[in-house]
Amino acid sequence: MKVVPVRIIQDYSNTAVNKALSRLSKVEGLFVPYVKENGVNVSIAKASSMLDKAPDLVSVLEKSSDDDLAVIVRNNKTKKGGVSLISSTQDTFEYSEPKQVFIADGRGLKLVNTTSEHEDDLTRAVCRSIEMLTKFVKR
Repeated sequence: MKVVPVRIIQDYSNTAVNKALSRLSKVEGLFVPYVKENGVNVSIAKASSMLDKAPDLVSVLEKSSDDDLAVIVRNNKTKKGGVSLISSTQDTFEYSEPKQVFIADGRGLKLVNTTSEHEDDLTRAVCRSIEMLTKFVKR
């Protein structure tokens, strides 16, 4: 039986969720190479519909709202899973992450703490979630 590395499970009961899942279905192929390379499987669906399908992640899924998407990543070998909730009603997602950079000046290299701020659309937010969860489940 062939394992599908990325599954986007459609849901027609909520307009915002349905639109978000439809948009993600169109770019599903974007996620496949990364997922295959890292030995994980990804499921994306309306969060509340995944309660029965991911019993080990119920504590997080129960906190979801009706408009939340669940991005679930599972390690193919260990079956360890992680979940990220993303609102289907948002058009943009703002991120702020601390970074350390080296700056060269007249006195040599200097390590500086800085903050990187950026804005993502839904597709990029899902990519970030998949990347973050993949790191978690591969530990």
